[in-house]
Amino acid sequence: MGLFNRNNGNSINEKLYETHGYVYNQDGIIYHIPQGLVEYCFPERTTGLSQTAIMELRDAKVEHIVVPGTFKKFNAQLLNFKYLKEIELQEGVTETKCTFDNSNVVSIKLPSTIEKVGAKNYPVVKDLVLPKGVIEIDKLFASHDTNLISVDIPGTLKVIPQGAFNQCKNLQTVILNEGVETSVSDAFRGTNNLHKLFLPSTYNGTINLTMDPRPLTSLRGNSKYDGKSFTEEQQETLSIKIVRPDDVLIYKRFAFDIKRGEQPIIEVKGNIIKIKCANYPQVITVDCSQLEEGVYSIQNGKIEIQKSQTFQEQKDIKENVSTPDIQSDSPEELDIIFQKAYRDNITTRDDFKLLPSETKMQVKKQMKVLFLELNKQFGTPTTSYEMLDYLYSRALNEINLGKYHTPETQKEKNTERKRLNRPHIKEGVRKKVIVRNIEQDKETLKRQREFILEGQRLAFEGQTFQTTEELEGEEELEENNGMSM
Repeated sequence: MGLFNRNNGNSINEKLYETHGYVYNQDGIIYHIPQGLVEYCFPERTTGLSQTAIMELRDAKVEHIVVPGTFKKFNAQLLNFKYLKEIELQEGVTETKCTFDNSNVVSIKLPSTIEKVGAKNYPVVKDLVLPKGVIEIDKLFASHDTNLISVDIPGTLKVIPQGAFNQCKNLQTVILNEGVETSVSDAFRGTNNLHKLFLPSTYNGTINLTMDPRPLTSLRGNSKYDGKSFTEEQQETLSIKIVRPDDVLIYKRFAFDIKRGEQPIIEVKGNIIKIKCANYPQVITVDCSQLEEGVYSIQNGKIEIQKSQTFQEQKDIKENVSTPDIQSDSPEELDIIFQKAYRDNITTRDDFKLLPSETKMQVKKQMKVLFLELNKQFGTPTTSYEMLDYLYSRALNEINLGKYHTPETQKEKNTERKRLNRPHIKEGVRKKVIVRNIEQDKETLKRQREFILEGQRLAFEGQTFQTTEELEGEEELEENNGMSM
């Protein structure tokens, strides 16, 4: 690294440093870049770009930029960067809000430390999963992106802003995770191909799912659509899956199937869900606290439960469960399924190998209990790594929680309570201990609630429910078979 002074007339105003051709000041602002490269990896100590450095990058026809974590924020105006294809943000960067030309699509790799993301500042992918920790995205975040097929939004992002996924014509699945609280009504307008929408128990707000005809071109992504006409899109089925709190640790799950052409506007407020269809003047109002959980169909402005489509009965629909190799729900079959999944996913884990033998046995026993509970509630659960990881984490958690409920610990609590009631104990000390115990109980309750929600989400996503059309088709097929016999 070189060190020299920058002169301004006859006076010296700052010291400059040089590393591999990059010239920057003591604050880390880059003034000049090396020439003749197409990939630029900024040095570790740097924190920003001067306007001169940006102009030099543009003239160098840069294709790939690597930004170190020391930047913290990368909010450059990168206009007329015709050759730029990718920007890689390394761990430590917390904000990116770069500005690009509409004609230029730049893929930005986001680190796990990212918190604030500007419009079009994300990877060019079909399945977009925003990192956990993102707390803010700009309005028109992914507007008109025809590359997107699915979007997974973390619970740390409380509000989905105006037009965030507006006119994403090929978007099929939207998952809002627990913690997302609301969205501006037009955030998902014009998502003509939307088939699945997941709303968590924390969500309250309005979602406008009005359809708009496809434009001739798109602002981001490609202009080659999936070939469906606007009329065909209107005939598709949209499944709105939502979780509503029924008690502190109890959640009810619903799915509302509706023709996409109904262009519903959905308003969620607590347990009250209002659905307004474009073709019918009346508003459908649903009180989830008075409704049994299940799958419902909305047709002709009315709501009705689908035949044999409660969640408790879902295990009867074998062909739609994501574990097609399962042929029976007998205890023997379930035991074989669990043993294989446990052997393949858990026994090879490094953290599991470090557990004492007695704890391993407890974990396996508790995991099997949870596995059978899920089977009883939702039908045979998937044996994916995510599901087994959930069961493993929850089993460990419940074993640890059990330590606080043994006779020995209860005896210790009683002894502590008697000690606190003695006259010589100061009131301040007594209050601190009581507050501490309350906070511990709250944290325990919070952890239990998080595990229950995660289990319900995984079980929920693992199910593919039959639409009204499919059920009617099956009935018609059965009638035809009966007539032929």
